[in-house]
Order: sequence, then C-alpha cells, then structure tokens
Amino acid sequence: MTGTLSPTEAAAARKYGSDYAKAQDAGRAADKVMTAKQELAAARALLSPACVVVMDKIAGRGNTIADVARLGGISAETVEDAFIRSCKRLAEHYEASAA
Repeated sequence: MTGTLSPTEAAAARKYGSDYAKAQDAGRAADKVMTAKQELAAARALLSPACVVVMDKIAGRGNTIADVARLGGISAETVEDAFIRSCKRLAEHYEASAA
C-alpha cells in the first residue's frame, strides 16, 4: 500500500470518525447528537455507498484497511483507494463548510 494522506485529509478522517461516534452516543445531549447526525449525513451524501461503508468501518469503528478488505472479500488496495478518495473529498467538503 502506497497511499498517504495530507494533514488536512487525515483531519477529515478524524472529523468523520468523531461525528460517527457522536451520532452513535445515546448519552450525549440531544442537540449534539442531532448536529453530529446532520454533519455525518452531509458527509455521506458526498460519497458512494461503498465509500460510506469504508469510512464507517475505518474512521468510525477503527477497523484496519486489511480487516475491511478481508471482511468484504476485496483487495486491500481497493479499500485503501476508496479510503483515500473519500478523505480527499471530505477534506474539500469540510474546508468549504468552514469558509
């Protein structure tokens, strides 16, 4: 595997993972859960269904690329490519949203 993420793309993966965790946390205040769910929905709308699964598994649940590849019956390179493309797309989205 040869792909790398820029700091901005890595931050996008962390934000996606954070929103995923907040959206799942029933113990949080309702407004924070709703905000996280809205942000997660907006992020997911940018991605293909396959990329949503990859992001949920890797950024949201902490699975490795190898785990996702094994469980999905696909190559690690395919999963890595989907993850990197998703992070790039999300980085652009989050930067545009912050502006």
